[in-house]
Amino acid sequence: MKPDRSSTKAAKLQSQQRISREEIDERLIMHEIDVFAKTHPNMVTIVEDSEWPVLPQSKHSLNTVNPIRKIADAMAVQPNPEKSLLKLHLGDPSISGKFPPPRVAIDAMKEAVESHMWDGYGPSVGAVAAREAVAQRYTHPEAPVTADDVVLASGCSHALQMAIEAVAGPGDNILVPHPGFPLYSTLCRPHGIEVR
Repeated sequence: MKPDRSSTKAAKLQSQQRISREEIDERLIMHEIDVFAKTHPNMVTIVEDSEWPVLPQSKHSLNTVNPIRKIADAMAVQPNPEKSLLKLHLGDPSISGKFPPPRVAIDAMKEAVESHMWDGYGPSVGAVAAREAVAQRYTHPEAPVTADDVVLASGCSHALQMAIEAVAGPGDNILVPHPGFPLYSTLCRPHGIEVR
């Protein structure tokens, strides 16, 4: 039996028109940039010998500066080979490898991954069971806490960002300890919040 000419022709045409995901993404990005450049002509500069326009930094990004990074990045101190280095730069005690997670935590993580019950995104404020556990731990008869009062964060920086943005806005100020954690000012400055 001979193959149907029309279906063979359609399959050939389809294979010729097939492009990779990367090509589709690149075309979409270039289209978005082209549209932006046409609608915001004063904000886009085309660099010679480049297809890519250079967009100016946003005011927000210009105000997002971590003072410790400025100091650390500018330092050119050679360590003393006679002394061991005492690192005070990161607030992550696990980075040295000296504080491995407990076996129960490793086993729980393995079980969670292998069960496929937790594939994908969880609730943005944290799983209900975890929020209930936090509420139960910190509730007090004079200041009751429920799961609805708890928002879980993915680390200290995220928690500080949410807390600051929840209570302060442009023109407001917050009091922070001095000397203190430089991230407070890094998180406040882009939002027009003064750190005192």
